[in-house]
Amino acid sequence: MTEPLPLKRNARNRWTLGLILLGVVVILWVASGFLINNIFESGEYRKPYFVTYLNTGTFTIYLLPTLFRYLNKSTVQHQHSIGRRDLNHSSAEQTGTSTSSSSSGNMPHYVPNVISLKENETGEREGLLTPNSASSENIVQSVLEADIAAAAAAEITRQFTVRETAIFSSQFCILWFLANLLSNACLSYTSVSNSTILLSTSSFFTLIIGALFRVETITTQKVLALVVSIVGLYLITVSSAAANDDTNDAVAHSNAWLGNLMALLSAVVYGLYTTLLKVCIGDNESRINMYLFFGFVGLFNIILLWPVITLFNYIGVETFELPGSLHVWVIVLANAATTIISDFCWALAMLMTSPLVVTVGLSATIPLAIAGDMILKSHYDSLIYYIGASIMVAAIFRINHLENAENSRKHEHD
Repeated sequence: MTEPLPLKRNARNRWTLGLILLGVVVILWVASGFLINNIFESGEYRKPYFVTYLNTGTFTIYLLPTLFRYLNKSTVQHQHSIGRRDLNHSSAEQTGTSTSSSSSGNMPHYVPNVISLKENETGEREGLLTPNSASSENIVQSVLEADIAAAAAAEITRQFTVRETAIFSSQFCILWFLANLLSNACLSYTSVSNSTILLSTSSFFTLIIGALFRVETITTQKVLALVVSIVGLYLITVSSAAANDDTNDAVAHSNAWLGNLMALLSAVVYGLYTTLLKVCIGDNESRINMYLFFGFVGLFNIILLWPVITLFNYIGVETFELPGSLHVWVIVLANAATTIISDFCWALAMLMTSPLVVTVGLSATIPLAIAGDMILKSHYDSLIYYIGASIMVAAIFRINHLENAENSRKHEHD
């Protein structure tokens, strides 16, 4: 039976809109990298900790819908309680004092037949002592096992409450902040294309760490994709090192290695964060409201991590100062807004298309970042670099395709 034409058209429109939103995410992510790289690399405002603190703090915007619903619910409940109190007061004035007879007339007319209940209970107890008691016990045991299984299934699919989500967020906020801090800080020392490629290796670290925690399965094809990605990463690293050697700038050479190392560490931390999230939540991600989760992550980062700004300022790691020009203010605030908008579009694109399409689509950040370095910075790499980048994109595509196929089979089996 074919679908009605309006339904097909609606599904096609949703898919098209999802792809458009995915394109917006790719552009915003790469643009954000170039904005930060511009003020960090030039030294105009090299404050990776404060910029990350501001970016993650903006996630508290996600708490506003929940806050509005809570305030609206409290207002409605307060109005209802006032209405009930006024109604009870009015009824009391109209009826006055009631006599004992009228009070007894208001008693419920239904009285349970305790005798019949006792007789029935006795009969059931006697029945349990008959020769058929074994079958009765089996039935009771089956019912109990079914209840236990149902309770376990309900617990697995049970939605996290707001309080549970807040506690959960407090346990993950530091890891999330660290991953973002490293990804921002690396832009002080390496190119946007390098950081984009290296940050994309989080898929492989998620696979490796997930296998250690036994939430991911290692297959021959996944191992092959991992080996291929290492080859691509090696080619990129060698090409970058050769390019820096040609400049005869030892500082630039060491800085590039430091930036690349930070990007890789960010990918490792993100892989750890993703794996631990899966361990705690399970395969059913819908149990938790991710917007609420990230909203609390932003709130806890604001509350818990502001003393580090004072500490870094005191020991000289990062002196605290606000942007000194309108140009820098615009870049910092635009980057924060980009973070919120891109994450929102990413979630919508995921709903309107599929996880595989979104993951593969995000791989487009690599060629876009390379093109951006060419056009905006006149930064050209060797042929080996581009071969390595192509290998990385192919490996990322392959491993995410395998993950999506595995998850689809798992859901079909369930």
